[in-house]
Amino acid sequence: MFVTETHVDKLKNKIFKVLYLFEGENEGLTTYIHSVIYELEGLRYRVNPVQDSMLQTLISDLEHMYSDSLEPEPDLATIRREIFGHMSLLDKFFESGDT
Repeated sequence: MFVTETHVDKLKNKIFKVLYLFEGENEGLTTYIHSVIYELEGLRYRVNPVQDSMLQTLISDLEHMYSDSLEPEPDLATIRREIFGHMSLLDKFFESGDT
């Protein structure tokens, strides 16, 4: 199946929002991360094997960020670096889709 560029852009916005919530120490952060993970897990049934591998990376990183969100002082520099890496990965995700 094909995932549209619009959907990928929405995912990028959602993942970028995780950084914003971390930096703002938002109390809804854990719920938000869980929601994004839930969406990515559902998307796995609509993508090709290359994209599925990328989703696994995103899900794994977000699960780690979920754990970090429970820490009193998460490493924001690492989280920021990973989020920007996710933006690049999602660009590749769209490029590797079915045409």
